[in-house]
Amino acid sequence: MAAAAPVTLAAAAPAMPVPLLLACWIASLVITVPGALITRELEWIVGRAYGLSVAAQPLLAYFLYASSLPNLTLLPLLHGALLVAYGLRLALFIFWRNTLPSYTAWKDTFRRTAQAPPPAEGGEASGEGTTQTAWRYPTTRALLQFGMSTPLLYVALFFPTFVMATAAAGTTAAGAAVSGGAIAVMALGLVVETVADFQKSWSKEAAPGTFAKGGLYAWSRHPNFFGEVVFWTASVVAAVPFFHAWYHWVVAPLGAYVMYFIVAKGAAKKLDMRQNEKYKDEPGYAEYLEKVPLLVPLVGKKGPAAS
Repeated sequence: MAAAAPVTLAAAAPAMPVPLLLACWIASLVITVPGALITRELEWIVGRAYGLSVAAQPLLAYFLYASSLPNLTLLPLLHGALLVAYGLRLALFIFWRNTLPSYTAWKDTFRRTAQAPPPAEGGEASGEGTTQTAWRYPTTRALLQFGMSTPLLYVALFFPTFVMATAAAGTTAAGAAVSGGAIAVMALGLVVETVADFQKSWSKEAAPGTFAKGGLYAWSRHPNFFGEVVFWTASVVAAVPFFHAWYHWVVAPLGAYVMYFIVAKGAAKKLDMRQNEKYKDEPGYAEYLEKVPLLVPLVGKKGPAAS
C-alpha cells in the first residue's frame, strides 16, 4: 500500500528567505523584548512572552514554511497544535490571573518587600541588594540581556516539532505508535497544568490567607509545575522516533532539560520555601507537607523542600 501523502497547509508557497529556526528566534525576540521594555517586568519574559513565543513558532512554521517541511503529516501537526494550545492557554491565563484582586494584592505586597529601585539606570539599590530587588525593579540592561537570551530556550522547546516536520523519511509504525502515545501524554500534562492553575487561582480568591490544598493540590503541592514538566518531557519523547541525525539527540532534549531544571529544581522549591515561611503556623500545614509530595504525585519527595 502506498504511503499517505503529507498533509500540507500551504502547498506551492514560495520559499522563505530566512531559515525557519532563525525566523522563530526573531519572532520570539519581537514578542519578548518590546513587551519587557514596556512593562518593565522580567515576569513578562518568563510568562506571557514565553506562552506567546511557544504558540507563535508552530504557526509560523506551518503557515509560512509549509513548502519547506517534507513531513507535515498528522503526528507533527498534532505536536505543533499542542504547542499552540499550550502557549495560548498560558498567556491568556496570566492575563486573566493578573486581573484578580488576590493576585494584585499579593504582587503589591511582594513588591513592597523588595528594596527601593536603583536611583539611576544601571545603579545599585541602596543596602545589600536582594534577588527580589533585581526581579521587581530590573534595569533596562537586565531586561535586554534576559529578553534576548530566553528566546533561544523558546526555540529549543520548538525544536522537537521542527525535527518531526522535517523528517523526510518519516518513521516506522512502531515509532508512530510511540510518538502518538507521547503526544497523548503531552495533552494530559497540558490538562493537569491548566486545571491546577485555575484551582489555585480560585482557591486564593475564595480564601486569600490560606494555602491551596484541594483538588490536584491534594496529590502534589505544585501540580501545575508537574504538568509543565510532563508536557515538555513528552514533547521530546514524541520526536525521538523521527531522530535521524546525531544533533537531534543533543538539541531536542535541551529545552525540556532546561525547563525541568528551572521548574523542578528552581521554581517549585523556591515557592515551597516561601509557602513554608508564610503558612508554617497555619493549622494542618505541617501535616500537609508530610502527606503531599512536592512535585510528583504519590511517589515524589514529601516534607519541606530543602534549600
